[in-house]
Amino acid sequence: MLSKSVIFQGLLKVILIIKKAYKESYFSYLMAKFWTWFIKLLNKSLIINFLTSNIGPEKGIEESLILKSRRRFKSLIMPFNKLMVKIIKSSVILKFFMEKEIHFLIFAFIIVTLPFIPTSMGLVLCFGAIGLTLLSNIYKGNRFKYPKLNLFFMIFFLLSVIISGIFNQGPVNSLQVFIIYLIFIVFGIFVPYMVNSEEKLLIVLNIITLTTLILGIYGIYQFIFGAPMDEAWIDKDFASNVTRVYSAFGNPNVYGEYLVLVLPVIFALFHITDKKPLKIFYLLVLGLGFGNVLMTLSRGSMLSLAIAIFVLVVLKAHTYFPILVILGLIGSAMLPETIIRRILSIFSGGDTSTNYRKSIYQASINMLKDYYLTGTGLGQFKELYKIYSLHAAKSYHAHNTLLMIFIEKGILGIISFISMIIAWSRDIITTIKYKDDKFSFIAVGIFAGIVGCSIQGMVDHIWHNYDIMLMYFTLLGLGCTSAYFAGKKGEVDNE
Repeated sequence: MLSKSVIFQGLLKVILIIKKAYKESYFSYLMAKFWTWFIKLLNKSLIINFLTSNIGPEKGIEESLILKSRRRFKSLIMPFNKLMVKIIKSSVILKFFMEKEIHFLIFAFIIVTLPFIPTSMGLVLCFGAIGLTLLSNIYKGNRFKYPKLNLFFMIFFLLSVIISGIFNQGPVNSLQVFIIYLIFIVFGIFVPYMVNSEEKLLIVLNIITLTTLILGIYGIYQFIFGAPMDEAWIDKDFASNVTRVYSAFGNPNVYGEYLVLVLPVIFALFHITDKKPLKIFYLLVLGLGFGNVLMTLSRGSMLSLAIAIFVLVVLKAHTYFPILVILGLIGSAMLPETIIRRILSIFSGGDTSTNYRKSIYQASINMLKDYYLTGTGLGQFKELYKIYSLHAAKSYHAHNTLLMIFIEKGILGIISFISMIIAWSRDIITTIKYKDDKFSFIAVGIFAGIVGCSIQGMVDHIWHNYDIMLMYFTLLGLGCTSAYFAGKKGEVDNE
């Protein structure tokens, strides 16, 4: 049994010993004093007070046209809601679906099968989960209330997608992209209504962990026995015969993005659990996941994951600092030369993939100059790029998520997206003050994953793969849920 494994038992003991020694050290005492002083200093900052929701435009936002229209719409459909409740109560099937919370089961099924099923099936499942969640909210009501600023900019970003779709005069396939964006973003908004209890949140996070384990085992299989490789993935200046693992995602960079999103969350689960077998299980998945990130040879994923874990440790887990340092030193000494050269090539700037991206960025910026106001519309980049491309570099996207949002949705899209992420981040950062709350740690873990993946989005378009896009918005929703539960417990503890 895994829980009786000598290796993982030993690793767990080493980690616990290092943590205990650090806590009892004078250095830890000094760090705690410094951290307290630093927090007091930051609390006087307008930026920090904004990020921790102590000050902000919430009152003005509440009176905005978007939220006023939402309230008016809710009052107008009240008679319809009462009619729907009567219909559900009189229908055996609908009542069964509501009572058994089938929408949550569909949600859980989406999460576990996300890397393995086609996008079309994912769309159908997401649409079904949204519809059943709407009916459940009408039938049972809902306890979750979105923070006003967060909800405002989520709706604002969704409107920018809809406007982009309405004024898009591109080919038929642009309609498909529009439907995917619309359903996946709405699905992310509805996640807190699907995962509406602490037990469900922990179930979902453990499903993500189990899925990561399966993907990691498949990645190890590919590394040992080989897998079909696209020539575009291989940088012959560093290694021509290496296998870059991609598990079920079909692309090593995409697989790396998924791992950057989920591994900080699994790290949070490892920290908050008191059960030794579970700690060993999470440690196994973390080890497997980190190993798979290295085996993807995705430089962006390696750097982004390091940043994500650093963010989590800085914000919530100071006792892991010495462990990170030790693992960093051991890792740098034990890593194969191929991986070390691959990582260092980030800073050299002379490799083929870097030069390839430079050409794409220049063409993308030229495109943006012509479409910055209205955007090109969703799904138009590939066709328009043929006009703007330089040095015959081919690409289906701009290799930068922010740049792609700006190009496709114009000024409204980029402003609403950045505002949405800032508003969402405020809700998470506000939970940091709840020192001992496990949901605060989970919320910061999700935040770290989103930060890491968004940083990787500076050198790749993370939403080009719709599995990653769906997971990104799902985690935004789970972050809202975690912050909500942390806030509830924090209010009780402070009474």
